[in-house]
This record gives sequence, structure tokens and C-alpha cells, in this order.
Amino acid sequence: MRWPKVIEPGSTCDQLVSLCDLYATLGEYLGVELASDEAVDSYSMLATLKFPSLPTRPSLVHQSIDGSLSLRRGLGSLRCARAVVDGPSPSQEARMKSIFLPCNCTIWKMTSENK
Repeated sequence: MRWPKVIEPGSTCDQLVSLCDLYATLGEYLGVELASDEAVDSYSMLATLKFPSLPTRPSLVHQSIDGSLSLRRGLGSLRCARAVVDGPSPSQEARMKSIFLPCNCTIWKMTSENK
């Protein structure tokens, strides 16, 4: 990212951020106050861009196209595969039941080698 006089060229930042954080970041930069029900999962990363050691957010949930979920918190990551329901188009009831089925979870400890 290039931001003359704010971000030093060649600098890096290891903080956890998401694309959805652009909403709150641009709102803060432009001085636009967001409504309490607007972009509730967006955190401003403006301070982190200026001071890379400041964290932006405590955790982040990722969802893949198949519905699998992953939770990142600091250097830890919990990944859960979505339960599979038979059939090409399961009913709403079957989809709701799939939420409560056991899932295949993996816990990862992130290091500088595998971030």
C-alpha cells in the first residue's frame, strides 16, 4: 500500500485485517459516522495503517464457498468443515439440522513460518 508521508515505503504489518474493514476505515478517514447497525463486522484499520504495531481487530471469522468456517484469533486458527447434507438442494429443516451436527475441526497454531 502506498500512502506518502504516512506509510513508510517497504514497511510491513502483521495485524489481522479483513476486506470488510475497508468500510469502517474509509468512514473514519472521510469523517463519516456509521450508524450502529451499519457494517457491524467492520473495524477501522486507519490507526493500524499509521502505526503497524496497533491491532485492528481481536478475531476474524472466514467462510469459504462450501460453508466451512474458520476463526482466527491472534496466532491461533480454528477451522471447522461444514456438515454435509445429502441431496442437491436440502430443505430448510435439513440445513438447520446440519448446523448442529458434529464438524471436522482442526486447531492451528500460527507461526512466522506458516502465516
